[in-house]
Amino acid sequence: ALPEPPPAARDPWLAALALVRDSFGAQECWSFTLQPGGSSLPLTHGIGERWQKFQALAAVRAEERTVFGVCLSRREAVVIHDLHDAKLKPYLPAWMRETDGAPPSFVLIPLADGERASGVALIGWHRAQRITLNKAQLELARQLLGNAAALRPSAAA
Repeated sequence: ALPEPPPAARDPWLAALALVRDSFGAQECWSFTLQPGGSSLPLTHGIGERWQKFQALAAVRAEERTVFGVCLSRREAVVIHDLHDAKLKPYLPAWMRETDGAPPSFVLIPLADGERASGVALIGWHRAQRITLNKAQLELARQLLGNAAALRPSAAA
């Protein structure tokens, strides 16, 4: 019998998260996805060794006054170079401030379904570092994730 392919090979969404993570040279890529009938975006999927630690804790809302809320409400990427910067603490969700293991450097990319925010992707690194991105990188990540989202069974429901 052939070995079972890894989950990312069977699921276009996980494959897209893995591709985005790898293209940025990151260690983590997580997705927070709006659930049918809900207003909260829980952490639903991830690639990397840390995301499952946060899955039961992490959810964001577009109206919250955090870096996630800014990303969702403005529909702009947000770059965090060092999670431990004291000036940033008030703008982090409690689950991120209070749980060890959150990526110290990350990029948030808003995902949209037409005019409304449908999710946010977090691309994270395991050590604090200066992150430099260009418009083409962000657009490619949005396209990859948007195409994969359209293929997800839950997107058709």
